Amino acid sequence: GKTETLTRRVARAVAEGARPASVLVLTFSNKAARELLERLRGLNCGGVEVRTFHGFSLRLLRRFGDEANLGRDFVILGDSQQKALVKKCCQEITRDEDENDVRRAWALIKRARSRGVSSNDLDGSVGAIFRLYRLKLRAMRAVDFDDVVDAAAFACSQQGRCGAFVRSRYTQGFVDEWQDTSRNQLALLASIFAGDRAPLTVVGDDDQAIYGWRDALPAAFDAFRRVFEGASVLPLTRNYRSGGHVVAAARAVVRKVAGRVDKDLWTARSDGEPVAVLRVEGGPQAEARVVARRIQRLLSKCRPKDVAVLCRSASPALRLVEKRLTELHIKCRVVGGQRFFERPVVHAALSYLRLARNELDDAAAETVLLQRPGLGPKTLDRIRSDLPLLGACRAALESSLNEKTRTAINDVLSALDRIHDTLHTSPRPLRSALKLLDPLIIPPAQEPGDEGVDGEKAKKRRGERAVAVDLLEQLRRLAAQKEDESTENEGPSLLREFLDTCALDAGDGDDDSDEVSLTTIHRAKGLEWPHVLLVRANDG
Repeated sequence: GKTETLTRRVARAVAEGARPASVLVLTFSNKAARELLERLRGLNCGGVEVRTFHGFSLRLLRRFGDEANLGRDFVILGDSQQKALVKKCCQEITRDEDENDVRRAWALIKRARSRGVSSNDLDGSVGAIFRLYRLKLRAMRAVDFDDVVDAAAFACSQQGRCGAFVRSRYTQGFVDEWQDTSRNQLALLASIFAGDRAPLTVVGDDDQAIYGWRDALPAAFDAFRRVFEGASVLPLTRNYRSGGHVVAAARAVVRKVAGRVDKDLWTARSDGEPVAVLRVEGGPQAEARVVARRIQRLLSKCRPKDVAVLCRSASPALRLVEKRLTELHIKCRVVGGQRFFERPVVHAALSYLRLARNELDDAAAETVLLQRPGLGPKTLDRIRSDLPLLGACRAALESSLNEKTRTAINDVLSALDRIHDTLHTSPRPLRSALKLLDPLIIPPAQEPGDEGVDGEKAKKRRGERAVAVDLLEQLRRLAAQKEDESTENEGPSLLREFLDTCALDAGDGDDDSDEVSLTTIHRAKGLEWPHVLLVRANDG
């Protein structure tokens, strides 16, 4: 009942005279924001501003970015681009290319940032990598996903135009899923609502705070009470979603967590089906077969997306279930695998668009250049100079390059010129610009020398080409949707909006595909399915 409580309080505020545009509702995912917006429209509160923290922050920075030392034309790096940049910094600082060391450095940097530790406060190689990472971001006129909220919080806290704007515009604030709040999100809210500025209502579940989702504060509710002194606390003990058996089982599990405040949860719903425990002999392989057959029976009365298989950790058990479901021709996916925007074809297309918008974006330049035949990492290393990578490539054309490398660079530069022309002349600039990239990104049906390729390899190549065509068409549909929805008329402005949307969606990770979800309990937080199977639930 948390979200229902929140939306009813918003509706009450509007009914009592609050101007809808002055009411701000924030949440953590695009899916949650869409659900809140839909509920509020049903309560005649359509004018209320509902956004994710990152979406709200980005909107402020596009208007007041100069007050956060960014300007307005910065680009946003997603997770994969951030990791690639950290890897490059590791190579330059430590000459180390070991993936485990890169992951460790990235994890330490993220942990430091979530605790408000600056790059200058870190010693050793990790501090040096963090400082170089910051320098490279600045040179690219870029921010990473985590920077967006931090920068907005800084701009709002100053006595400038941004701070004046938010404090005069928003007279009431509401936040869903408070237990997921991070340090920088709390700072953003404090700059708008703390003190006597405006009332703020939050809802959440402290029992869910054990997950530390997206660097969430370990004691978010205590932090709220410190920042917003005198806050009233109202326990919500009724469970509206689950039957009596599920509520009783959940209470029995969570009651053993040390240090929590026990809540007398109850439900008005019937007990429903008991929690079924299936004892399977034969280990994980046998368990996967049983689960797959159980799902096959369930699908006679529900859709694949209504079913989830959960496991405590990302163990091979989920892959075994995936294998068995695939053998039964049941669509499924292991959540946490490669997302749409991380697929190489989609990533390459967006890199061309990012580079067309900002030629200082070395991460995008490296992606598109390394895709071309004749350009490998060693060749790029020889070309690099003090110039941005694309500028260094232009300068290299004046020197002695072999024909293959020269052709590869010219292919990329010509494509960027055509994208620029299309953005300024086409009535559908985004879709038309993406269509230009087909010959550069979609793998050919046949390569030179393929005459002797066996049937299996030829079939695999055709399959890869079909997947690439489908992914690019999905991306073009998203671009067309942005063209239809946007109030912008000019191609470059549309491109900026589209890239912002893609960056936010990539960080959010929502997916509404009609497939059985195979995921960890950790990743399942906040989601729901009518049918859930928990595997490897062994004693201990």
